[in-house]
Amino acid sequence: MTTLLPPGARTGGTPSPDGARRRRRWPPSNPIIALAGVILGIAVLSAVLGPLLVGDPTTQSLPDALRPPGTAGHPLGTDDLGRDQLARLVHGARTSLLVASLAASLGGVVGVAVGMVAGYVGGAFDEVVMRIVDVQLAIPSILLVLTAVTVLKPSFPTIVVVLALSVWMVYARLARAQVLSLREQDMVTAIRSLGASNTRILFLHVLPNIAGPLLIITTMEVATLIMAEAALGYLGMGVPPPTPTLGAMISAGQTGLTTGVWWPVVVPGLTIALLILSINILGDWLRDRLDPRSTLRR
Repeated sequence: MTTLLPPGARTGGTPSPDGARRRRRWPPSNPIIALAGVILGIAVLSAVLGPLLVGDPTTQSLPDALRPPGTAGHPLGTDDLGRDQLARLVHGARTSLLVASLAASLGGVVGVAVGMVAGYVGGAFDEVVMRIVDVQLAIPSILLVLTAVTVLKPSFPTIVVVLALSVWMVYARLARAQVLSLREQDMVTAIRSLGASNTRILFLHVLPNIAGPLLIITTMEVATLIMAEAALGYLGMGVPPPTPTLGAMISAGQTGLTTGVWWPVVVPGLTIALLILSINILGDWLRDRLDPRSTLRR
């Protein structure tokens, strides 16, 4: 006897088109997104494992100064002091990624905690926090960072803390807005009626529901912080020597551009551009995946 199936129904052994589309979402089919993921993956692996494979970035050899890329033993050339560009590039990218990741994490933790409490509690605390956020947003971030670094003296911990202070308000505003839209929903009301504490509601029930937007904004802020760290290094106010930084490499090599020595500037500059571009592309892709209203999700 033949069983008639309703329109649109499928047998258990035949995958539905929706399921096939969901499986095709990862890895991403867009070659640009895939390339951005490969570039960022190589950068992260190089930052983690590169220092074990390349030489000392501070080793100087004046007879080998300003060797062009492709020189034996120096695939990316050397700078004016004979230091290997590949070794300095790997350590400089490691410094940029580490500073940006730590600053985004620290600023995110502080900003999310403050924003969630402000949005959930409301009242005077919310007003005070938002006015502080508004005041800091009115001040150009680069001016605030330069002033703080000048007062506190450049060092690795100082750069991380100062950059974290320049982004915490972005997380605070986003977290507050998300909590304001969730705190009166039936889910939160039901959990509150069961006797759950405010801390439990915020961090065990509300936070997981706003993790998607926070993850997206983190990718964008990491890219911004990489550029900020490079700008500080270029101005001589970043992580102090002998730690290599991409911005300091560009600053030290720019005098050779007039004589045709381009690699001390182009190589670290291209690295910064590729890092920021890759992170932004992956951030846009992640936003499309996590946003239920996006066309990709539909």
